[in-house]
Amino acid sequence: FFSSLTEGVALSCREHGYALDIQYLFESGNVAKDVQSLANSGTSGVILLATEMKAEDFVPFRDLPLPMVVLDTYFEGLTRDCVIINNIQGAFLATNHLISVRKQPPGYLHSSYPIGNFEERADGFYKAVRGNGMSASQIVVYKLPPSVDGAYAEMSALLAKNVQTANCYFADNDLIAAGALRAFKEKRHHIPQDVALIGFDHTAPCELWGPPPASANVPGTAPGRWGVDGAAPLH
Repeated sequence: FFSSLTEGVALSCREHGYALDIQYLFESGNVAKDVQSLANSGTSGVILLATEMKAEDFVPFRDLPLPMVVLDTYFEGLTRDCVIINNIQGAFLATNHLISVRKQPPGYLHSSYPIGNFEERADGFYKAVRGNGMSASQIVVYKLPPSVDGAYAEMSALLAKNVQTANCYFADNDLIAAGALRAFKEKRHHIPQDVALIGFDHTAPCELWGPPPASANVPGTAPGRWGVDGAAPLH
């Protein structure tokens, strides 16, 4: 996701005739000083990849006298333009599709690591469950690491204990879905006949394990392009 987003920024910068300078700011460093140096460097605008930033993290950027577009974060009081994923709607539509096809309560493969995007996806998942007249208490939920290897290891351990399984699952991202898919296939489950999975982000690593599960598509490089296009007045 992040590499595609960065690629979109780079492509659109070239199309607009901008020179792109990528800088990394670390919480352990002097962020306020680094941000102020941007204002004095001749930079004409900023695309801020702000995944998991909180309102207090944005303070050094608040008064930066440069055009700015924020990617992958929004919070109340943020006065800059933002490009974000509609996580709630995406998860709702994916879960609703699972329910319409499988006619049973879906399971949920939720990230064991707290990430804001995933919490929004949880909201969308449960809205679809409730909207179809199902109870959240019916849902089989397993928390798995948000990586292929981590999800595979945890799901394999769960299946070895003969835990309760669902007929289908929504996963917070494609990496979780891919890891779980691998574990299910090793336990002789047929995909999607026995277990269907839908992930989120439409990322390539799922294809490493054969036919990938369905996925809520985040449109590749587009968010990065839209962020740069939002800075078009820089011309």
